[in-house]
Amino acid sequence: TYSASDEIESVTIDEKNTPIQIVSSDSKTVSVTYYRADDGSEDYEITEENGELTIAKQSQPNNGIFILGDRYEDDSYKNVKLVLSLPDNYTGNLFIETMDGDINIGNVDVQDTTVTTNDGDIVVGNAVFEHLQIDTDDGDVSFNRTAIMQELACETKNGNVIGTFSGNMADYSIVTETVGGNSNLNSK
Repeated sequence: TYSASDEIESVTIDEKNTPIQIVSSDSKTVSVTYYRADDGSEDYEITEENGELTIAKQSQPNNGIFILGDRYEDDSYKNVKLVLSLPDNYTGNLFIETMDGDINIGNVDVQDTTVTTNDGDIVVGNAVFEHLQIDTDDGDVSFNRTAIMQELACETKNGNVIGTFSGNMADYSIVTETVGGNSNLNSK
């Protein structure tokens, strides 16, 4: 677990293939908890600078060694995830990018949020966003009692977009674009 020491105004997560959870916390600081496999092949570089917390995955090369069998069947791989805990009073920005991992955002209140994944589902529940931008190439996006204060832009290829929102939809803008998927939201 890593606890931020400074006043954090922006969090950036650059992840490859680990599921990510964004949750609210009673703590006064932003914290990151990561559960990694026992083989030590992956670690995180976490930096704080000028109010920005950056979390980047660092994978160790296997030096050309071919491993027989599926190492991901090992029990330690089944529990791998990254959990970002935001204080209840967090009013900063959030940027998440992953290649192949699901993203679950719940019970948070965030200003500007950008979520990008190539191959992962995105689930958002009981959250409040000023601006939310989502882009996924091969994953479903779902919203449950999500409040958008100004704007939601959601684009997915080969995935569905479904959701329910809090508040009056006339107070904010929702634009979704799906290719090879369906949406129950306003769509291009």
